Parts: sequence; structure tokens; C-alpha cells
Amino acid sequence: MSAHTEKTVKCCCFAKSPKHVEVALQNKTESSLPTAKVPFAADLPPDLCAGKAIYVTGIVLPKCSRFAVNLTCGKSPTADVAFHLNPRLLQHYIVRNTRLNGQWGDEEKTSTVKFPFRREGKFNVCILIGNGEYLVAVEGVFFCSYKFRVALPKVTGIDIQGCVDVLGVDYKQLQIYPEISPGTVPKVTVGHREADALKVGMDTPVTFLLPGGFQRDWQLEIYGRVKILPHSFYVNLQEGSHRWPHPRIPLHLNPRFSMGSGEPLFVRNAWIDGGWGQEERTPGFQFAPGSPFTMAIRRENDHFSVWIDGKLAGEFKFRGTVDNIDTVHIEGDVVVFDVHLDEKYA
Repeated sequence: MSAHTEKTVKCCCFAKSPKHVEVALQNKTESSLPTAKVPFAADLPPDLCAGKAIYVTGIVLPKCSRFAVNLTCGKSPTADVAFHLNPRLLQHYIVRNTRLNGQWGDEEKTSTVKFPFRREGKFNVCILIGNGEYLVAVEGVFFCSYKFRVALPKVTGIDIQGCVDVLGVDYKQLQIYPEISPGTVPKVTVGHREADALKVGMDTPVTFLLPGGFQRDWQLEIYGRVKILPHSFYVNLQEGSHRWPHPRIPLHLNPRFSMGSGEPLFVRNAWIDGGWGQEERTPGFQFAPGSPFTMAIRRENDHFSVWIDGKLAGEFKFRGTVDNIDTVHIEGDVVVFDVHLDEKYA
């Protein structure tokens, strides 16, 4: 133990003071966890690598306007901050950033999901170390990713600041993220769909299994509504319902709305061989803010075709095998009412 360490708490990493403590990562029931006041700081284990996850559990205090979870490169107050996760409750967004040599970099604050924190509410944040990026989930729902700006071996500590109480900081090795129990991912409906079928709107992200894959001459139908002030959304046909390791995605459809400058774009791409390929972009599309839509994706002989409200919106030639598609994942500024699979299209 280093000379500055005042106390080590067995089975968890909590302390009554803000001094650093060593992280011990055995399972502990919630009822036995003490509350640690902030600022809270702890050493991280030295073997951080892809697949390691850091879980932070706490309570937002009644007058909280913001708080921060920092992954740091040392114990000094002026140490570099490799990853700064900063929920701001008044603005309803989460800032992500890095501080090097006392200077903050460019902020990232966009997300495709709702702001998940509230005053007097409990929170559970998971920071998963991926391949070249951090993946952040709140209450088990993926929120954002953040590419490394500091080499991972330099990240040695965690500190938490702001008007929150810390209930726990735990550490776990994952083989896949999210950890999905069998039968928990819903399956798309297959066969004839009644024209007046009524479904309850689902906020994204949503994931569905394709029980028979996605075969030639089949059509996947997505019924939804664009939100009032949209930025973008995307639909992935992919292999597996996990987010890490990054799944292979033979088809990525990404309508991007104009945000005051430029024109809307309909972007198509694929994640093949460990990375994104060249984007295919078409100016404009049939989506409108606040309006319902039907998207149909057809598997043709050597390409996918995409139809919006019955009109051809674009095509995408296969960039490799598409025979192992088993999942559709939808995320962004839309509400989803139904996802349906027809084994033949007209």
C-alpha cells in the first residue's frame, strides 16, 4: 500500500474521507454498503484493458446541479484527466472531455438517449473499456462512447466530485457487453401483419432478434415516428445483439437531419473487418420531424434496397457475407411502434 493511503476497506472501495483507498472488487450486497462523501478518490487496478468495466453507484443529492466521475492519471489535484464524465442536471446533458496539462479539450455532449439522472435519485454508471474507447451505460442502458485521448496505461485512478453520495465503485471483467440473459431480447414478428395493427411506442435504443436470420427476398419493416427536434437516428442489421466486442454490421442506415446548416443526408455504411467502410451518402430523404414513417429493407440478390413510405430511398451493395445477420438494432431520435419481418415481398 502506498504511503499516502490512510485506510483500506475490505470487499469494497469506500472510505469516510476523500483520501485514496485501494480498490477491492469482491461482490457485496447493497444493504451492507456504507455511503462515502465526495470528493471521493480511489486507485484503479493496474491491469486495465479492453473488457474491464468500472461500476459507480450513488445518489444524487437534492440540490445537485452537476457532478463528475473522472478517470485520472495520478493523485495530484492537477493531474491529467483521461476521461471526464460530467452530468449537468440543469442543462440535461452529460459532458465528456479530457484535461491535459491543465487544459480542457473539446467537449462532447450529444447522445441518442434521454438524460438519465434526477435529483434524489439513485444512479448506476458503467464505464466499459473497449477497443480504443470508453463505452458508458447508465442504469444498464448504453449512453455514449468516448474515444481514448490518453493512453490507457496512464490511467491509474478514479475520483468523484459534486453533490452526490457514493454507494460503491466496483470492477468487473466482461466477456461481452451488455451481458444479455437468454430470452431477454425480443424477437420480431414474422408473417402477415394487419394493416391496422396498433403498437405501443418504444423509445430507442431497441434491439430485436431475427429468429430465422435475414434471407434473400425477405423484407424487414420498421414502423415509427420521428421526434420533434431530431438530430439523427440509425438502423443496424448486425451479427449479435451485443455492443462490445463491436459486432459485424453488414448494413448501417443513418438518416441525418439538417441542424441549421447544410442539408439532410441519408448515409449508408457497413462495419466489416474491424472498422467502418466508405460512407455512401444521398442528399435528402422522406423523413420529417414529428411525422410517422414506414421503413422497408429488402435483401436482394447482391444488395439491400431501402424503401421509405413505399418509395425507394437508396440501395447498398453487399460488402461481404450477409448470411449471419440475426439482429436489428435501432437508436436515435425516433419512436418505434413495430418491427416486422415478411418472408416474401411483393
